[in-house]
Amino acid sequence: MKGKKIIAVLLSTVVLLTACGGQQNNAGNTNTSGDNEVSSDASGETSDEPDAETSDESGLRVALVVNQRFGDQSSVDIIASGVDKAAQEFGFEVKKLESTSTAAHEDDIRSLAREGYDLIITTFPQMSEATLAVAKEYPDIKFAAIYQYINAEETEAANVWSSEYHGEEYFYVMGALGAYVSQTGHIGYVNAAESPSANASINALMLGALSVNPDIDVSFTYVGSFEDPAAGKEVALSMADGGVDYIVGDAAKTSIGCIEGAKEAGIAISTDTNFDYAYELYPDGYFASTGLGFDENAYLACKMLVEDNFTGGIMSPLGLKEGIYYIGYDALEKFSANGSEWGNIFTDKDVIAFVKDLEAKIVSGEITVPNDTSYPDFDSLKAKQQ
Repeated sequence: MKGKKIIAVLLSTVVLLTACGGQQNNAGNTNTSGDNEVSSDASGETSDEPDAETSDESGLRVALVVNQRFGDQSSVDIIASGVDKAAQEFGFEVKKLESTSTAAHEDDIRSLAREGYDLIITTFPQMSEATLAVAKEYPDIKFAAIYQYINAEETEAANVWSSEYHGEEYFYVMGALGAYVSQTGHIGYVNAAESPSANASINALMLGALSVNPDIDVSFTYVGSFEDPAAGKEVALSMADGGVDYIVGDAAKTSIGCIEGAKEAGIAISTDTNFDYAYELYPDGYFASTGLGFDENAYLACKMLVEDNFTGGIMSPLGLKEGIYYIGYDALEKFSANGSEWGNIFTDKDVIAFVKDLEAKIVSGEITVPNDTSYPDFDSLKAKQQ
C-alpha cells in the first residue's frame, strides 16, 4: 500500500510540474505574502519579505516555518513563493516564521501547532527531529517536511508527508559539464553542510566529471553555513588559486559570496541562486542556476490539504526524472550567446546539445547514477574508475 501511495504522489507531482512548466529559479522576483515572523531565539535582522494579507476564503490555515532567513535569493524564497501561489489560488491564511536557531525549532513548530494551523510546512533535514516530535504530539495536524527523511524506515509518522530530494542525477550532469568545459582540468563544488544528500550530490558530480575526463581533479568544501557570503567568497578564491576554473555552489546565501569570488577570479560558476540576480552580478561567468522545484513541492502540499487528499505516512523520492530537479536551458542559451570568453567556450563546445544528450540518457535509464551517501573521497573514487 505504501508503494502505491508513493507512486500516486509522484504522478501528481509530475502532472503539476508539466502543467506549470519548469522554469529557471527566479525566487528573487517573487513577491511573497503572508505574516512573517522571527523566532524569539533567532538572531540578526528580521525577514526581508514584504508583509501582505492573504485571503482565507477556504477557512484553512497554513504555516511555513523555515530554518534559514527569507531573502536568500534561493531555496527559502522559492518555498515561500510556492506557498503564496497556493494561497492566492485556493484562498487560505498563511503565516511564515523564521526559526534559525536549532534549539528553537521544536518550540517554534509546537507554537504553530498550538495555534491550530491545519498544515505546518518545515524545511530541510535540520528540522526533521523537531518536526517528528511535534507531529506525534498533534496527530490531527498535517505536516509537510520538505527535503527531509521522515517516514524512512523506523521514523514513520502518519500525519507527515516528507519529500526526499535526490540531486545526484542533476549534479552528475553538472560534473560532466564541468569536465567538458574546464580549461585547467580542475573543478570544484561548494556546499554549506554535510548531509547524506549533500554527500550523494558531491559523489555524483565527481562521477560525472570522471566519465568525461578520467584525469580531471575535483575539490569540494563544506563551508559550515548557509548564510555566510564572506566565507563563500573566500572558498571560491581559494579554489581558484588552486587551479579550479569551474565551481558548482549549493549553499543558499553563502553561494552569493561564491559568485563574487568567482567573478574576481574570472572562473565559471553555477549555484542555487536566483539566475536573474546572479547573472546580473557576474554575466561573464555565471552560466546557470540549479533548477529545483521547491516551490512546486510546497504548492503540492497545500493543494493536497485543500483537496482533502493529504497523503501522510510516506516519503516521496524526487529528482531529475520526476522534474523536481531540472536543467535551466534558457539560462545556458542566454549565457552561451553573451559573447564573453566563457560564453564563447560554451558555444564552441555546443554545451546545450551535450547536456541534453546526457540528461536524456539518465531519464531513459541508459545511465544510472548511484545515490552514494558516504563521505566523498575523490582519490578513492578516481582509483576505482581506472
